[in-house]
Amino acid sequence: MDRYQNIKTKENYDKLLKSGMFWEFHPELTGDWNKDKEVINKLSIHNVSVSFLYDFVNEFTDTEIPKEAIKETLDKLNER
Repeated sequence: MDRYQNIKTKENYDKLLKSGMFWEFHPELTGDWNKDKEVINKLSIHNVSVSFLYDFVNEFTDTEIPKEAIKETLDKLNER
């Protein structure tokens, strides 16, 4: 599940901010929509499966990329 699902719009973001509970749920954000919207709307790589990427990449490239290589790359991205 996307941790920012309920604050994808400025209106919902501002409602949570004004409620006083914003920092309880999102201490990693700044409280400034213009700064946080990029983080909030960034593609979540956590929900992408290795099998999906394997099928997608290998369908559109001439080289077969092993599933293990895709898994290692996803793991590195998720560490960030």
